[in-house]
Amino acid sequence: MNKTDYEAIKTKQQSMWASGNYSRISTALTFNQQAESGI
Repeated sequence: MNKTDYEAIKTKQQSMWASGNYSRISTALTFNQQAESGI
């Protein structure tokens, strides 16, 4: 595996991790807003 492959894999993993974190955070925010609204 050359350096370019390694960088591409690393970037892909970081973007997948970031999108996974984002969906968890947005779900938590939505849940908090519903709780405050009394829904």
